[in-house]
Order: sequence, then structure tokens, then C-alpha cells
Amino acid sequence: MFVSMLARADAVGFVEAAIPGLARMANLSIKETEAALEELMAPDPYSKSPAAEGRRVVAAPGGWCLINYEAYRARRNDEDRKEYMRKYMAERRKQSVNSVNNSKPQLAQEEEEEEEEEEGEREVKTLTRDEKICIFLKAQGALTEKDGKSLLVEWKGVLKGCKEVFIKEVFASAKPGILWPSEFKQHRAARSTY
Repeated sequence: MFVSMLARADAVGFVEAAIPGLARMANLSIKETEAALEELMAPDPYSKSPAAEGRRVVAAPGGWCLINYEAYRARRNDEDRKEYMRKYMAERRKQSVNSVNNSKPQLAQEEEEEEEEEEGEREVKTLTRDEKICIFLKAQGALTEKDGKSLLVEWKGVLKGCKEVFIKEVFASAKPGILWPSEFKQHRAARSTY
């Protein structure tokens, strides 16, 4: 299930699908899909990642948010790049040393065409920055009420101007438990760029 979700996720780790759609996508029954989602959304005390208590998935409006998507995406991109370069260099060695070829390698051209086709086929709902941050904060448990009021407005003020990567770095490096806006301000003050 998780691998299918990784394959379907958009650039920020959002999977737009309902449970029946996920079941079809992963070729599972609805009961198997529900059981898999429960497992993926449950805390994992043995996880290598402290983000969201080891949870891998969080429910979000219109779909699901993959917690550590950037780490999986970076790992995949490194592997893809190595495989591409291995094939490219093997093909280049086959070519004559004296011949000049200014066109793209066949593999790169095929990949580009496939990406263009996929982009045309997908209709992805683009989330606003505030929606992404709200989903992320919810996944981290940071929208907990304090003194009976929601912290969303306070968080929006604190996070204004921060890049998403910086926000995720701070949460990943924070002590276990809830990170409050005031603590985030201290992390922000300690950095020259955010």
C-alpha cells in the first residue's frame, strides 16, 4: 500500500484518493486497504524517523499526506540518476569516438516524453501553502489547543516567510512531544536563513 501511495503522490507528498481508489490502485480489497491505512497512520515506536511519532501517513482533506515524502523522493531520485547515468555511459561508450552527436540520448528523450504524457494525464489538485502547512502541523500534532483556543492563527504568523523545507527540518530536529509556536520562534531566531 505504502509503495503504491509513494508512486501516486504529488511533488509535496499528497495523495489525492479515497479508500476505494487506493484499494484499486494497490490491487487490494477495501478491508485490506483500511487495515493497511490503520497500520500506516499508527505510531511506530521502532521508526527511524521521529516525525509524527513514526507515523508514515496522515489523513488530509481530499486524500492522504505522506509524512517523510521528501526523504523517500530524494532516495528514489538518487537511484534513478545513478541508473540513468549507468545506461547513458554504456550507450556512449558504444558510439564511435570520432562521431559527433548533439541530440539527447534516447533514454533521456523517452523519459521526457513519458513525463509530458503523465503530466497531461494527471489532474492534481494543487494545495495552497497554507493548506500544506495546516496538514503538516496536524500530522505533527502541533495544532493542539492551548488554553482552549486553536493555534492555527498563531502558527500562520510564526511561519510567515519560512520555506517548507526549513519548517520540516525544525520539526524533525525538535525534542519529542509538541512543538509550540514560541519554541519555533527560537529555532527561527537561531538561523540566518529560513
